[in-house]
Amino acid sequence: MNSKTSGIIFLVITLTVFPAFGQEVLIEETPDISIQQESWGPNRDNYIQFIMYRGQYIPVGGLMLDTKTIQNQSGGIQLQYKRKLNNLFSFLIEAVYNADQFGFSCDKPSQLNGATNYDKELLKMHSAGLNVLLRINFDKKRGNHLGKYLELGLFANYLITSNHIAYYEGTEGVDKFNKVRVTESGLNYINPFQYGILMRIGSDKYGLFYRSRYTDWITDPTINSYLPKHQLGLSYSLTD
Repeated sequence: MNSKTSGIIFLVITLTVFPAFGQEVLIEETPDISIQQESWGPNRDNYIQFIMYRGQYIPVGGLMLDTKTIQNQSGGIQLQYKRKLNNLFSFLIEAVYNADQFGFSCDKPSQLNGATNYDKELLKMHSAGLNVLLRINFDKKRGNHLGKYLELGLFANYLITSNHIAYYEGTEGVDKFNKVRVTESGLNYINPFQYGILMRIGSDKYGLFYRSRYTDWITDPTINSYLPKHQLGLSYSLTD
């Protein structure tokens, strides 16, 4: 075999074996997951965020108790999990810790117990619960951001603690001419279970929400009025 024939044979072997070896390596090599799209993020399949919110009850409705609107407030924090269904819809579930407060007018006897000497009267309730919502995104081409959205859903809370707090002028001993605070806890006329509807419209971290209870806090049959049920508020995401 002369050198020319040997060179041709070597060239054929090189062109046959090395491409096949390269194909084998390419097929068996594990893909680099770092170049794959992440499944967690604001506009990915899954996302978790902490949300802080503050709400104000509004005096809309029929026969309500005589309260001071400025003192009728709520606030809390939510842990939200989002599951993206497609570019338009997402499913949300939120674990919620909520605090509600209502302040009463003291120009007449207490509407809760008939006392006549209160200077300030409050009801405070703390509860925990769940929100379940459907999110509708307005801007489909938003990148990995929350974007602009509308959320519609339901909420349900269960009472943890309830307190009736009253302030009045002391009349005897060391309390004379001083403010006295009296707190009554574990109120038996408070409904422990609350539920209703929730709507939220937002852009990225900021949101404006409306919430309406279908139930009332007061269960005492001698009190034929109810506490405000409609609420407007703001929310803010604490997650980067």
